[in-house]
Amino acid sequence: MLSKTKTFCTTCAVACLTSAGIADFYNPASTDWDSSDGFTQGWGWESFTQANFAPNFADAGWYGDPGFGYGAEIYNFSGSAVVAGSGNIYDPGGALNIHIYGNGDIDQALLQVSTEGSGLDWMGVQLYVNGTAGEMYMDWDSMEQTFYQEIPDFGAIDQAAMSWDISDSYNGTVESWGFFISAYGPHASLDAVSLQTLTMTVPAPGAIAILGLAGMTARRRRN
Repeated sequence: MLSKTKTFCTTCAVACLTSAGIADFYNPASTDWDSSDGFTQGWGWESFTQANFAPNFADAGWYGDPGFGYGAEIYNFSGSAVVAGSGNIYDPGGALNIHIYGNGDIDQALLQVSTEGSGLDWMGVQLYVNGTAGEMYMDWDSMEQTFYQEIPDFGAIDQAAMSWDISDSYNGTVESWGFFISAYGPHASLDAVSLQTLTMTVPAPGAIAILGLAGMTARRRRN
């Protein structure tokens, strides 16, 4: 069982923004990932075309080993959402229920999400994996709130980055995976998503510090 510790440090010294995009996300190039140890994959979504029950394919992506699969897809299962003129998935009547699905082995993951309005439940975000060791749900290992700015009469722009070390918890080869993200209630708007994954050619030696900004992360401790 995982216990939660939470220390947020809002890192915005940015002037008023009307929209947050992938360009504002944390730069994965500054992580510990070394291409000589394996390969990385990544996807970015800046706009969406399907509001409910249908896949949204990435606007941009980069891939390593072709055996990884052809990509990742984002779904919303709230059932009452619309695609706004900005390209966001917005639900005026229900709580967004966002799933991100993909296939192939992964050892590390860095998920970054930008939302507007009433907000998403960052503490409840989970990763699901299925493979040779069966199924497992994992809470994030490290989380940073990378941007926050209130919007008059419409909640806030809120960005967070969450990381997982799958190899530290799952004793098998991952074959498929999914990330589950929920809103607190109506009037949340999914603005943009960035997902990077790492697969090592050899077993990863313990937890890798994907988010390296000391003092600005929230962490979960395994009991």
